[in-house]
Amino acid sequence: NRKPDFMGNFMLPEDIEQQKIRERHGKVSKEFYKQLAESGGGFFSMFIEKKEKIGNLEKISGKISDNVGEAVFNGELGKDFIRFTKKYYEGFSTGAPDYEIYYEAILDSSSRLFSGKYTMKGSKEPWQGMFILQSTESIIEKAFHLQKN
Repeated sequence: NRKPDFMGNFMLPEDIEQQKIRERHGKVSKEFYKQLAESGGGFFSMFIEKKEKIGNLEKISGKISDNVGEAVFNGELGKDFIRFTKKYYEGFSTGAPDYEIYYEAILDSSSRLFSGKYTMKGSKEPWQGMFILQSTESIIEKAFHLQKN
């Protein structure tokens, strides 16, 4: 099995109660929000399958696996930012949104951690949540450094 290129977590907006989300965002099933509520958000792995260098950035695409299901993504990776859209596979991800979810984050150079927002634009009332993302290379380097010390 191939290791992911990035690993991350997405969090639900803290100020939105579960029931209100279900009522306002009818396109997304109750199962989807139930899964997110029980986990406090979601863990995800990104697998880059295609890269194309254009100037100072890379066009990237591939697959995402998370606690909701499987998805595809397309986006851009720069020296200090990442942005991408995620779309769950139809019929494969039970209860997942049937529209794209937009992610955008900037890199903290000291922690080597991307942090930013995702936007659910396809729901009846668009809303945002937070996410963090780190390259698996960076995670492995940190673990190795901790082991040495």
